Amino acid sequence: MQPVFGPNAYSNRVVGAPSSRPAPLIVAGVLIGVESLAAIVFGAVALSQIGLSRAAVGGAVALLVLAYGLLLVFVARGVLRGRRWSRGPAATTQLILLPIAWTFRASPTTWVAVLIAVTAVAIMVGLLHPRSTEVFIGPRPAEPKGQD
Repeated sequence: MQPVFGPNAYSNRVVGAPSSRPAPLIVAGVLIGVESLAAIVFGAVALSQIGLSRAAVGGAVALLVLAYGLLLVFVARGVLRGRRWSRGPAATTQLILLPIAWTFRASPTTWVAVLIAVTAVAIMVGLLHPRSTEVFIGPRPAEPKGQD
């Protein structure tokens, strides 16, 4: 059985061999990267649109979104490299984005709701796919053969 942790962990071997990464994992990592880019752009736009009447709140929100966008860059990198720690923050982000998508469901922002929800579900499927799970936690042990 291959060790799950340490220098010989499966995720460490996957880093050196991009062709062995499963497609659902690659899709999830790329989509998280797109989400991080969207957060960074939104934070930068919010930072440039701060009004004097609410400068403290506007600045704090803009900086928080920028920081979270930068954090998502590292999460996306971790997912693409199969790092075990990255799966939790990636899944949590998607679970937070689903209710946010729900708030955009009314016209004229229905397309935003659909875009956010489809992206979040696609990432969750990619993160929870059996081949992706194998990258994150290692291959499943073989079933012991029963004695007859």
